[in-house]
Amino acid sequence: MKKNAIVAITVAVSAIALSGWGFAQENKDVKSVSGEVVDLNCYMASGAHGADHKACGVHCAQAGNPIGILDAKGHVYLLLASDRHDTKATNDKLIDKMAEQATVSGKLVKRGGMDAVIVDSVK
Repeated sequence: MKKNAIVAITVAVSAIALSGWGFAQENKDVKSVSGEVVDLNCYMASGAHGADHKACGVHCAQAGNPIGILDAKGHVYLLLASDRHDTKATNDKLIDKMAEQATVSGKLVKRGGMDAVIVDSVK
């Protein structure tokens, strides 16, 4: 009886550990994402993007609003700073590319149905 309980506990702990490892792996994949740099406040609220929205997008990003990438398939990625205490540095790298095509690389993070990239580089 004790042997069966030990085996059952070992299997349960292993399953929990392996499922946690798989989740951590999913959230640390390095990914490059290409698309239009968008101000997420205006894009999410009203769909605003493109050359006609560039000045507003720059203004919003300078005010600290989040920036994202809108890929060719219409998928939006939230762009996060690698230093969570310095989001301004990441926004500054992307402001000049607002409403233009860019490629960002970094760690893909998926949480609560949202995709984000912790930005390591911008091209």
